[in-house]
Amino acid sequence: RKAIFKFFYQHYRPENMVISVSGAVSFERVKREFSRLDGAWPHRELPQHYKTEWGTQPPEKVEAGMWWMNSDSEQAHVLWGIPAPLKTTKDRVVSQMIQQVLGGGMSSVYFDEIREKKGWAYTVYANAIQFLDSSLFTVYAGVKPDKVIDTLHVFKREAVKLARKGISAKELNRIKQSLLSSFTLSLESSESRMMVIATQELFFKKEFSFKEYEQQVESVRGTDLKNLMNEWIHTGFPTIFVLSKKEKGKNLKRIEKEALLMTHRPLVVFKG
Repeated sequence: RKAIFKFFYQHYRPENMVISVSGAVSFERVKREFSRLDGAWPHRELPQHYKTEWGTQPPEKVEAGMWWMNSDSEQAHVLWGIPAPLKTTKDRVVSQMIQQVLGGGMSSVYFDEIREKKGWAYTVYANAIQFLDSSLFTVYAGVKPDKVIDTLHVFKREAVKLARKGISAKELNRIKQSLLSSFTLSLESSESRMMVIATQELFFKKEFSFKEYEQQVESVRGTDLKNLMNEWIHTGFPTIFVLSKKEKGKNLKRIEKEALLMTHRPLVVFKG
């Protein structure tokens, strides 16, 4: 409790806040409503040794390996992840495009391979999670317990295929139009506008117009996706987490072997 309060008073402070407002409200009213943030806050004196900074110092590093947590769940939950471009870099858009290609909906590669063709999963998707100090590219699937390793093989196989062959000009154009359409539609919602305003202030300290975002998206080439995927595959090993029923005997031996091959680290098993 003491540690939680210390962290709260140190970080949840007016000077660390960004207030984003969208909708039928005047700027003067917003100023009036939040003017009390300029006053004294009890128990929140800034310690002399403390310097306000965004993100963790130093940034957390992603540790390669495979972790298995025993569970009686009906299906196996499989999560595969690798470090990705930071929010402030140009490659963040490339990462978003790779996410769309591999796991961005019903037309994506993983959805087609794992759900439609093989019938191993109901849910499968990819995520490009981006922050200032660390970012992740992850793939998730809820699959049959006996298909965990086969699913991980599909994750790797299709990633390697994208790194080697890239995507067609037609597919690249489809992905670009999908991103631009999603951004345009998001501007129809006050909540989405509020999130866009906050994100731009937090990460970029400036406002991006649709035209600027469009230019960023349109400037991406097919080779950019191919190069980033190659970088992911050849400069590190993935982090894998599985929540599933306990394995033993030959099945466990197979999983231990695959963990070493995929991550170059021994399998770590936790009790559920």
